[in-house]
Amino acid sequence: MEKDKKLYRVTKKEKGLFKCGHCLFTTDSRGKMLQHHNPSSPFYCKKRRKDYEKPRVKGNLNVIYLAAGVCQRLRPLTYKTNKCLVQIGEKTLIEHFLDGIAEWPDIAGVHIVIGHCAEQIKKKIGSRYKGISIKYLYNPFYSVTGAAQSLWLAKDVFNKNKCLIVEGDHFMDKRLLQKLAGSPYENCLLVDDSEELEFAEETIVIGAGGIVNKLAWDSSGNLGYIKSDIPKPLIIGEAVFVIKLGKDASRVFSAELEQYLLEEGPSKKEIPEVLNRTFKICDTQYISTEGLPWIEIDFPKDLDRARNEIYPRIFNKK
Repeated sequence: MEKDKKLYRVTKKEKGLFKCGHCLFTTDSRGKMLQHHNPSSPFYCKKRRKDYEKPRVKGNLNVIYLAAGVCQRLRPLTYKTNKCLVQIGEKTLIEHFLDGIAEWPDIAGVHIVIGHCAEQIKKKIGSRYKGISIKYLYNPFYSVTGAAQSLWLAKDVFNKNKCLIVEGDHFMDKRLLQKLAGSPYENCLLVDDSEELEFAEETIVIGAGGIVNKLAWDSSGNLGYIKSDIPKPLIIGEAVFVIKLGKDASRVFSAELEQYLLEEGPSKKEIPEVLNRTFKICDTQYISTEGLPWIEIDFPKDLDRARNEIYPRIFNKK
């Protein structure tokens, strides 16, 4: 009953009749009232939706959220849905991220690059989320291209503009996002230096003195050579793929991305190579996660860990 009071109020005159506390909607069905108060439902309260979608003061930071891929490694779960729509706790992966940046005052808008199950994402998130403008960029070749090609669709968004580039498979404590928001550095990325590296699936940050030299990454998951080729003090930790770039770095990144996509190579091109070229021109600071929880969800075991270990740590459920 306590939960019911938070969602709607019961009229005293007609016992068992549920009445919306915001509009004139009345029903004897608890299920219909729950739908009436669910922002993702087509029956959502129009008065509350107006408040929920109220535009906010526009900032100057563009967020690019990559969610076009087919998510093969999470199959069969992702045969009929996108990875960013998997449920963790009470919300989907993408909703957790949007909640994490909702309080940033300088957000200009979020641009979601979609492909696999695109309409599901659009239906779930809509055109505005907690006052943040949401726009979509569709990659029709999502099944045969990589993240670099998807990111190219947002070229006009990040070129010469401050931006935040996010892989759509990360689940993290919102305090990590706040670290980037509050950082005095124009160009920065998060690095987890609290866990022992496996030198397999990770994207590893190589750097010194707080500055990133390069990202070490291998599509085959073979990074063992790093242990012998690179001095241990320069191996900082695993990159968390949420990267903030200032105007100058965004301009350089845009030019390097264009050049990279014109070169011969694999049909699926990824982002680390473009970032490494950008790091050579623009100093980029690495910021420690300081042990705050996060996870990249690639495999079913990662999703299980996100639900059973990371989520409880973030929301203090244990």
